[in-house]
Amino acid sequence: MKKNEIVTYYLLFFLMFSSSCFSQEENKLPVPSSKKNNTFKIKVKDTNGKSIESVSIVYLKHNLGNYTNSNGEAILPLINDSLKVSCIGFRDTIFMLNISKENEKLIVLQNQIQQLQTVNVFSNSAFKNEVLLGLDESTNNFFKPGYGNQIAIKIYNSKIGLLKSIKLNHLKTQYISDIKIEIKSDENGFPSNNSLLTDTLVSTKKGKRFTEIEFLDNNIILEKGYFYIVVTHLGLKNFSDGDYIKYKGQPIEPFFLLTDQEKNENTYLNYLNRKWRLYPKLMNENNGKEVSNVVFSCKILYP
Repeated sequence: MKKNEIVTYYLLFFLMFSSSCFSQEENKLPVPSSKKNNTFKIKVKDTNGKSIESVSIVYLKHNLGNYTNSNGEAILPLINDSLKVSCIGFRDTIFMLNISKENEKLIVLQNQIQQLQTVNVFSNSAFKNEVLLGLDESTNNFFKPGYGNQIAIKIYNSKIGLLKSIKLNHLKTQYISDIKIEIKSDENGFPSNNSLLTDTLVSTKKGKRFTEIEFLDNNIILEKGYFYIVVTHLGLKNFSDGDYIKYKGQPIEPFFLLTDQEKNENTYLNYLNRKWRLYPKLMNENNGKEVSNVVFSCKILYP
């Protein structure tokens, strides 16, 4: 090998090595910028508006993530997946990014002190008595939603408990589609903006009449009082760009079942994040009873 060829070889090696180091350093300490292609910025603050450093932000299905810097900011690639945000002393938050609309996201973490005090009184092993809350009756009535529509059921919890699972009854599914599940607290008789469980992405299975999700690993403590199981319809993804197919306003699966077995109106609708309202009363043609509640239920473990 000639001398000038050797110099060229080592020069190329040095440039490749330097580029790799800079790339790794950028991943460790990214410079936040919402203008980067195919990336977005996350800002993390506490309830007092103070930025939180060293917060872990991880894509659940892709094993990819980052940490916030001293300004509480982190840069991540845009991926159709749920993100888990966690930090010592704060409650974990799970949410799904809308890649077609968002290039910056603000996350407010709830302090974990109150929850830790509760867990000190009752360890998880103390929650053994299983109770079913909500509605789980068979029915022939169903709700046909569109993309982005939200439906929620209001449930009363009589005492502190640990959420075990959520069950959503629907018509037999013809294909696999996505839904987003949240648990919200009550505010003046409607779902509030305060989420106990945030943006958990779930895919329904083809040929099933219900979807049941386990939550024991999430360690969600439900206090005494009202809470809401909130579901957002997303539907099928477009394989070409990974975005959800809007179906031009047409209904999308799953078609959740409705029941006339509950007299009280406990079901609420929210069309495209506009305003929550009670589900309109319908008439069951078979028996003439009013239909106004969606068939959602959950299992809670009590001490």
